[in-house]
Amino acid sequence: MLYSPVRGEVDTRSIAELAWAMGKVVLLPRTLRAERRIVPVVFEPGQTLVRGEYGIPEPPRGSEEVNVRHLQLVCLPGVAFGLDGSRLGYGGGYYDRLLRDPGFRAATCGLAFDLQVLCRLPRDPFDSTVDMVVTETRVIRPAPPSPVEY
Repeated sequence: MLYSPVRGEVDTRSIAELAWAMGKVVLLPRTLRAERRIVPVVFEPGQTLVRGEYGIPEPPRGSEEVNVRHLQLVCLPGVAFGLDGSRLGYGGGYYDRLLRDPGFRAATCGLAFDLQVLCRLPRDPFDSTVDMVVTETRVIRPAPPSPVEY
């Protein structure tokens, strides 16, 4: 699952093109504002996107929805990412809710520019982290948390 870039986010079109060339199914999120969640929707090559909630381009109504348990990789946008995999979004919690879904098992990848990566970000208990962050110059794989020592 990719995203439609807005606000200067990393452009995902070349990733979608490569995925289609490899025979992969590409998904984009559809925002359901009233339910405060996003759902993965199939994005077909050449398909025209429509303006969704918050003005974010998404596949038109009628596009096939996919259950989160079928996702293998989710690429997320963000305002900033921490070296520990923390992510600062736009404050709606849409991706956090997706990643906390009981059926969610996919790998997660934050796409960012180097200037968006900080040593540390403030985190709330409901904030989800990503498995890796990819920038134009590096791949950051946060170390798993250490067990608590007493």
